Amino acid sequence: MESLKIFCQSLFQREIVANRFLWVVADKQSGRRVDDQNCHLNLKRVSACSTWLIIVVLLAGCTADDNQKDLSGDAAISNQTAPDKGKYMGEKIVKTDAEWEKVLTPQQFYVTRKKGTEPAGSGEYAYSEGKGIYQCVCCELPLFASENKFDSGTGWPSFDTPFVGNNVAEEEDRGFFTVRTEVLCGRCNAHLGHVFPDGPPETTGLRYCINSAALKLEPKEQDGNTQKQ
Repeated sequence: MESLKIFCQSLFQREIVANRFLWVVADKQSGRRVDDQNCHLNLKRVSACSTWLIIVVLLAGCTADDNQKDLSGDAAISNQTAPDKGKYMGEKIVKTDAEWEKVLTPQQFYVTRKKGTEPAGSGEYAYSEGKGIYQCVCCELPLFASENKFDSGTGWPSFDTPFVGNNVAEEEDRGFFTVRTEVLCGRCNAHLGHVFPDGPPETTGLRYCINSAALKLEPKEQDGNTQKQ
């Protein structure tokens, strides 16, 4: 709107200059210059009409821009992408290590609570073709769908996208003298694995490399339906 005010001021200044301008023509018979007042009046009207027309167009453009910004904001909320992952909207689950040890196996605890990694090819779901939803082994939050699982040849379960984006959080991991993107459960902060940009190019191009010990497969019901949480 500030730019609109400046532009309008400029237009009005131009109109004042135009109003002071007298259309001058040469009389063919006398050779004297004659001020054409009719041309002067027409010039005033054209200048005024043009000014208001441009203002109306600019106002419409500003309104459209504002509406577009509002729509973009709504879209950002309903279609959250990578930078918004991990902003789980439900109630967080926080427990002490002692509490987790009571409900997890030693391998599950090592992977999910101590950020460990299972040996390649040793996990239960490394080569599984079971259908359903892979949940967090700690809190049963849905994380990945079997439809998005693919054989990456790495020996770990791999997915090209989360089941629900906000159920999966991402953080920078600078361990082992390298920089990677860590993947965690959005609800209980369990370590799941890492995500890499070398997934299937025909889908997302991402590879969520997940430890089997961090997952629990919830098979599909007979009707093929599963419930998102």
